[in-house]
Amino acid sequence: MAFVYLARDVKHDRLVAIKVLRPDLAASIGAERFLKEIQHTAKLSHPHILPLYDSGEADGILYYVMPFVEGESLHDFVKRERQLSISEAVRITREVAEALSYAHSYGLIHRDIKPDNIMMSGGHAIVADFGISKALSEAGGDQLTQTGTSVGTPAYMSPEQALADPTIDGRSDIYSLGCVLYQMLVGDIPFTGPTPQAILARHTMDQLTPPSIMRDTIPGALEDIIYTAMAKTPADRFRTAQEFVEALQAFERGSVPGVRASAIHQRMSTAQRMSGMQTMPGGTATPQTPVPSVITPQPRPAWRKAMVPSGVAVAVLALGFVGWQLMGKGGGRGPSDGLGAGGLDPRQVAVLYFEDLSSDGEWEHVADGLTEGLIQKLSAVQGLGVVSRNGVEPYRASDLARDSIARALEAGTLVSGS
Repeated sequence: MAFVYLARDVKHDRLVAIKVLRPDLAASIGAERFLKEIQHTAKLSHPHILPLYDSGEADGILYYVMPFVEGESLHDFVKRERQLSISEAVRITREVAEALSYAHSYGLIHRDIKPDNIMMSGGHAIVADFGISKALSEAGGDQLTQTGTSVGTPAYMSPEQALADPTIDGRSDIYSLGCVLYQMLVGDIPFTGPTPQAILARHTMDQLTPPSIMRDTIPGALEDIIYTAMAKTPADRFRTAQEFVEALQAFERGSVPGVRASAIHQRMSTAQRMSGMQTMPGGTATPQTPVPSVITPQPRPAWRKAMVPSGVAVAVLALGFVGWQLMGKGGGRGPSDGLGAGGLDPRQVAVLYFEDLSSDGEWEHVADGLTEGLIQKLSAVQGLGVVSRNGVEPYRASDLARDSIARALEAGTLVSGS
């Protein structure tokens, strides 16, 4: 939405960041109202919120000035480290949640919490661009939509924000921060997709992949916190950012925070899908035991360690075609023991992204979800080594020969589907 310049404030002899709105965006919104709305940000004073120094208009150009932070964004930090330590990820999340709690008390919703808007200074988190999204939305209105500019980032948008709900509140920021915590721990965003629309659809419809599948050292109590923050329905999340802070503080103290029933239900639902216990056409649903509104999390369910052939079968039945191809012994099919001629172990499996054969590509996000679901299920089978979704992503719709892909991924078995 803006160009960012490093500049020197000659009056105070200090470095500052000047953010200049894109000319087309500035021309389409009301300058006076934008500057009025952005003034609310200037009132915020919190150690984890980047303050606003100045704002204004010059020859039709809208700009605002913030301190220059000598450090890096959380985005760059996570990109370099990939996965942060559990204690560091929790501390950064708590600091951002504290900033959200303070800003929400003034009625300011950020609307675009993401690693790019979280700066790291001296090892601590500072949230940037508070109030900017609201100022753009309030000033731009329908004009903003007509420019094709969306306030928010699909990879971190809450379901209600994805549906353009005009009544979003602080719980939308809580969802976005839950996505950030997930990414810091796992090393990848919760939902991926080929287009922004596909990602938004997955936020709205898909259940969250348990982060402990990607990183089994994540404690169950922390996983429950993530599930509560990222509940699909706002009413099932932490009621306020302060509740989120208190849950994280309890985790840091080593005590187990109370978790809402919605988080446990979601984990139970995921567990049932992973073990194949779900309602099929013509079948019956497995009854669930009622859960009290606030409970103490129980030890992790056994499904995380169990073999799940029935769960794999459920995914296979949902596909139009699935092919299992062993690459080590002349491309034969079926299970095999030992190494193939090419030295590739058939127990090393790569699930290639399934093809969407619909004429308009409208089912691509479903194909992606089935691919990633099958990767998760096979990863839980003892004795198999399964390439992660990040590993197979570069080979989506690739023209490379299958044996070349197999060698690149060191996988003796490739799974393809449509």
